[in-house]
Order: sequence, then structure tokens, then C-alpha cells
Amino acid sequence: MKNSDKVLLGVGLGLIAGAAAGHYLASPEGKKFQHDTKQKFNELNETVQHKLKESSETTANKLNEVSEKAKTWADDISNTVKEKIYNAKDSVEDVAEEVQNDFESGISKAKRVIKARENTISEVINNHNN
Repeated sequence: MKNSDKVLLGVGLGLIAGAAAGHYLASPEGKKFQHDTKQKFNELNETVQHKLKESSETTANKLNEVSEKAKTWADDISNTVKEKIYNAKDSVEDVAEEVQNDFESGISKAKRVIKARENTISEVINNHNN
């Protein structure tokens, strides 16, 4: 078979198939098929739209949930750091107060010792002069 014969055969079969499809789609049964197909397509489209909306809402909810957890985590860390700093400040203040009390106690003791030695020296001088 020549190439031109093959082309003519293909065109002929295409015309026959197109005519059969056109005849079928123009018939009441073909119109019902078209209507049912359009209806199924619309249902499928609505289902896809609904699923996309659900997925979008679920994703948004998950993102909000993750965002809230991250915020809570950051707040917890911030509060822990603030508490550690506050406790360290209190500890430093306690140590400083203790050092100040020890220093004042040492000064008082030194004054008592100096006063006692002064009295002893004064007695020795008075006894020596008499």
C-alpha cells in the first residue's frame, strides 16, 4: 500500500468515526451522555474545590498552631532567662550585704580592740606616773 493510500484510508476512517460520534452525540442518548458527563465534571470540580478549601484551612490551622507553640516556647525561654537573671541579682545582693555586714562587724571589733589597748596603755601610763 502506498503512503497516499494510507493517508486516504486514515482520513476516511477519521471521517467515519467523526460522523458516528456526531450522530451519537446528536441523538437523545448522546445528549444524555453529554449532560451526565457535564454533571460529573461539575461534581468533580466542586469536590476538588471543597478539598482544596479544607486543605487550605487545615494548613492555616496547623501554621497557627505551630506559630503559637513557637511563641509559647520563646516566652517560656524568655521567662526562664529573666528568672535566672533576677535570682542571680538577688544572690549578688545577698553576698554584697553579707560582705558589708562582715566588714562592719570587723570595724566594730577593731574599734573595741583599739579602745581596749588604749585603756591598757592609759592605765600603764597612769600607773607609771603615780
